[in-house]
Amino acid sequence: MVTCPHVGARAIANKWISDLDTWLLHHHSQPTLRDAILSLLRATYTNTQWEPPATTDPHMNLLFDQQQRLSSSELISGWWARGWAETQDNYLRSLHQRTQGQRWLTQIIKRQLELSWDLWKHRMKIAHSEDSHTLTATHELLNLRIREMYTTHAHTDHSPLRRWFRAQVHTLDSQPLHFKQDWLNMVNSFLPFLPPEPQQDLMDR
Repeated sequence: MVTCPHVGARAIANKWISDLDTWLLHHHSQPTLRDAILSLLRATYTNTQWEPPATTDPHMNLLFDQQQRLSSSELISGWWARGWAETQDNYLRSLHQRTQGQRWLTQIIKRQLELSWDLWKHRMKIAHSEDSHTLTATHELLNLRIREMYTTHAHTDHSPLRRWFRAQVHTLDSQPLHFKQDWLNMVNSFLPFLPPEPQQDLMDR
């Protein structure tokens, strides 16, 4: 996903969240999970702190705590904490539904990618049609995201991803907008295939 403060981008995101709310209702989403997903995505798009819904379910509280440990950029890239699909799957079983929780979560992530594309197209449209201040701000935002990627993944052992970090980060600053966005899209496309990091508690044993 691409976040953007432009009024047009906010309108696109708000409509998408409203449509997602309808989809979640029609697909038998566990009520607390539904509220959590909608509030989480709203917080992501407005760059505000996420406050998960209150619940007495210890498993959900653990899930929400795990999600809060992930950054908004990870959520934007389609990373969700473990437990969303499992919790939804248990709920669907209680309703005697055949749909699986993993398929439910996969559909949400797919919708995220569709929204990312819509927001990216909107950003490119305003970047090439508005004043130079907007163009400069867009470059600065993409430069910041590229530097975040370098900080996090430049020393990865995953060879398909490592090739995208061969150039010095400052050489990307002068590239056009479409190059920077394409670079970010390519790097993001590899992130779901990175090997999982070892669990800390297992390493300590």
